[in-house]
Amino acid sequence: MIDERTPLTTGPPSPSPFVSGPSGTVHHLKAHETLRERQVRTFQCWICSAILGAFVLAVVISISYIIFGDATKPPFDEGNTTAAEFPELLNLISFPLADEPIPDWNGMEVSEDDKMAAIAEGEKALGDKELLEETLSSPPVKSPSFRHQKSIGATVAARMAAKLGFVEDRATKALVKRIDLRRRGCVGRGPEINVPRMQYKAQCDFNSRYRSANGTCNNKEHPYEYGIAMIPFRRQLNPDYADGISAPRVARDGAELPSARHVSLDIHRPSYHNDPSFSVMLAVWGQFLDHDITSTALNQGVNGKPIECCDPGQPQHPECFPVPIGPGDPYFHQYNVTCMNFVRSVPAPT
Repeated sequence: MIDERTPLTTGPPSPSPFVSGPSGTVHHLKAHETLRERQVRTFQCWICSAILGAFVLAVVISISYIIFGDATKPPFDEGNTTAAEFPELLNLISFPLADEPIPDWNGMEVSEDDKMAAIAEGEKALGDKELLEETLSSPPVKSPSFRHQKSIGATVAARMAAKLGFVEDRATKALVKRIDLRRRGCVGRGPEINVPRMQYKAQCDFNSRYRSANGTCNNKEHPYEYGIAMIPFRRQLNPDYADGISAPRVARDGAELPSARHVSLDIHRPSYHNDPSFSVMLAVWGQFLDHDITSTALNQGVNGKPIECCDPGQPQHPECFPVPIGPGDPYFHQYNVTCMNFVRSVPAPT
């Protein structure tokens, strides 16, 4: 059989040009395509053109969706005035956002006696918490919770600031209760209370070769405010506390929200052993942003002792917010785990 791989000549000339014989035979190739071959070639061209057109159309639709967004998508949460629509958050240009407006607390006058009584209640709550911490046991030394809390343990200065924040938090709760102010989301800043504060000033040398590790003096316009250790974080969205102060968020009707673990298992994609989109670098990058840059301090016990939130045989720490694990969770069946240890971050003194 003669095909496109057959050489034109093989050996010396042959007496007949149509018969393969000794070397030199010349094979006569067809000079024209048959009708069927032309039809096949035309069909292939149409298929290629259709595939290319579909690809270009998909690219155009994708770019249009990225630029213009989904105009038919409903707002994130119409009834919740403390939540912004997600596209609006992405379109913000200037950071940080403006501070929350200072409310008038419904025009109520707060007396000095009310302030002092609130501070006293806050200090008493701190003393009760420290007495409780002395009796509580820590998680097992080799447990992930113990190692996690130890790896991101707060400094002594941060723990002292957290104590002040705890007193302010409990004092605010007491004061709101006294004046009967009920507001969900955020009660905002209340009246000024004279509480001793930490003075955190350093002499700036803007000609220094290196920037400071704790963030001071790195921002020339706000050398003691922006990006500095021991300074409270600024919010990108207003909080939505159940009591307007620090209680965890609840549903609109006041009911408790479902477990975060339950929501994660029901909504998010399951983990794959081989994922074509994400590698373990995704988790490493998230940890870098969460701990190496922001480094949010967690509540700790006496002398930085880790806190156990899942031991049913002892009282629960006031800063615990454990995540229950139900029968539908794979960890429930595989490891007989019914609770995930979760300690809240420290309240910042404001």
